[in-house]
Amino acid sequence: MEAPISKPKAPKPPSPQEVADAQTQTNIGTSAANTASGMVNQRGPDGSLTYNQTGSKQINIGGKMYDIPQYEAVTQLSDVAQKRFDTTNAVQQNMADVGKQLSTQIMDITGKPISYEGMPELAGSGGYSADRTRVEDAINARLRPQQDRARASLEQQLADQGIRAGSEAYDRAQRNQGMTENDARMQTILAGGQEQSRLAGLDSSARAQTLQERTGAANEPINRLSALLSQTQVNTPQYQTYTPQGMATTDVAGITQQGFANQEAQYQQKMAQQQATIGAIAGLGGAALSGGMFGAGGMFGQAAGGGGSALAKAAAPFIGMSDRRLKKDITKVGKADGHNVYKYRYLNEDGDTPRHTGVMAQEVERTRPDAVVNTPAGKAVNYTQLFGLGAGI
Repeated sequence: MEAPISKPKAPKPPSPQEVADAQTQTNIGTSAANTASGMVNQRGPDGSLTYNQTGSKQINIGGKMYDIPQYEAVTQLSDVAQKRFDTTNAVQQNMADVGKQLSTQIMDITGKPISYEGMPELAGSGGYSADRTRVEDAINARLRPQQDRARASLEQQLADQGIRAGSEAYDRAQRNQGMTENDARMQTILAGGQEQSRLAGLDSSARAQTLQERTGAANEPINRLSALLSQTQVNTPQYQTYTPQGMATTDVAGITQQGFANQEAQYQQKMAQQQATIGAIAGLGGAALSGGMFGAGGMFGQAAGGGGSALAKAAAPFIGMSDRRLKKDITKVGKADGHNVYKYRYLNEDGDTPRHTGVMAQEVERTRPDAVVNTPAGKAVNYTQLFGLGAGI
């Protein structure tokens, strides 16, 4: 039996979830190995640094639990370094006691709120309106006479040109003049706003400067106390900074996409196989109807009373004689669009004739009677209607 043409054995794509889990497990193992490799115990003149595993911590990644080792870093000072450490702590304690006494003495100063007396008052966003109005009035006093003269000149110009009031040209000229006057008014408003902002900025700067000076005076005792407390620092051994190894991100999206691409490739492979089958079927119509099989002297032409050629011309290239009773050497090779596909020879063909590919009219008639044509020679199948084959194939 020939190999089926509608059941390709495409490789099964890997499970994205299984690949993601495996990648996560690998990442965690690599991270743990890098972490353990980087934790090198150190020993120096001032002491030692030792890493100890204290246990493990479980984390949930994608619904699965993973054990992550936990470590601690232990610093052990030498006898000399420990003595220096204790002495430094004692000195700091003494300074802390002095600082406590100093803080009590300056409590009266630092406990008082900062005085805002004598500072410039901010009028807020609506302040300085009188100054703004003063600027606008001064500008308008200069603009109004100019605008009146310009409007009178425009009226005279329009009259000299014979442009009457109410005409389109008159209205357009008046609109242009109005826009010019409106632009001038907007510039006046902007100038007033700029003056208002300038005055507010001056008062704000003066207020901020005064407030900064008073705050500095209030903080000065606190700064002295802070300086006293920070004079002596505890010296501890300096070791190489340990940087944990970051875990690589699992590219779940990429794995999923690759899995989909594999499935898509498998689908395309099946489609290509199916198209190849249909293409072979399409060749049947041209070969059978254009050859001697349906000609006047052919087997089915004779059965039709010499009208085979007329049948071929009327039926178009994709109607093929598919009556099972007229076939031999039949072998099922697959499916196309749900229909069984066979290889076969016609009864009048010898064993050396290449086999044709097609369907059985009796089977098609059960589900697609519209694609079956009854002829005097037997049942034929309209492959164009059955499989949607184009006339140009």
